[in-house]
Amino acid sequence: MDVTIEYKEKIPSLNDVYGSKHWTTRYAASQKYHLIFNSLFKKAKLKKYKGQFKISILYNSRHDVDNIVGIEKYFTDALVEGKFVVKDDKRYFRGLKIDPDETLSKNTVRFTIHYLDADN
Repeated sequence: MDVTIEYKEKIPSLNDVYGSKHWTTRYAASQKYHLIFNSLFKKAKLKKYKGQFKISILYNSRHDVDNIVGIEKYFTDALVEGKFVVKDDKRYFRGLKIDPDETLSKNTVRFTIHYLDADN
């Protein structure tokens, strides 16, 4: 089973996530994105899942592929914080794939969560 969630706002890069010198700035940004993603999870009626999963990302922005990891980190952390997945360690989070897709609107990130087993 797969669930797709689309984000269409400013996309923080990996540099944005880790470039701030003070931890309070990074913490405030993480809380902001966790709220945004939890709202999207609620809108998508995302259910809690106890098994393994993978995430695929399609995006269209000015960022290089490796800089999209910044927003992916916020997304995955929000999944864990909201208890939509058990953990994001290698026992549960089994893979990540990121591809640019210029057919998407600018500043769009499409996250697809792939649930790998039926233990839900």
